Amino acid sequence: MVRTSEQITLTYRELRLACDNDDCGHTMLASLEIIRTIRPSLRPNPEVLLPIGNQNVRVRRPRHANDDTRIPANDEDPLRPAPEAMTMSETS
Repeated sequence: MVRTSEQITLTYRELRLACDNDDCGHTMLASLEIIRTIRPSLRPNPEVLLPIGNQNVRVRRPRHANDDTRIPANDEDPLRPAPEAMTMSETS
């Protein structure tokens, strides 16, 4: 839960968070930053200059390390059916 926040610049704010569980006691600091405009303001602040992003173009982001499908280490040929799955005509 956000306990307090402090505006550092016009586009950057630091948030102080605390766990909801009183027995936990964990507190942390997070940041919130405005990085680009998707739809321009009808009342822009002349002091804030943001790059304009194209809302129709999605940025291709790198996949997370656990998002790839890996072949199991004990599977020598994953495309070949296991011997018990073969029919008698295939083994002759």
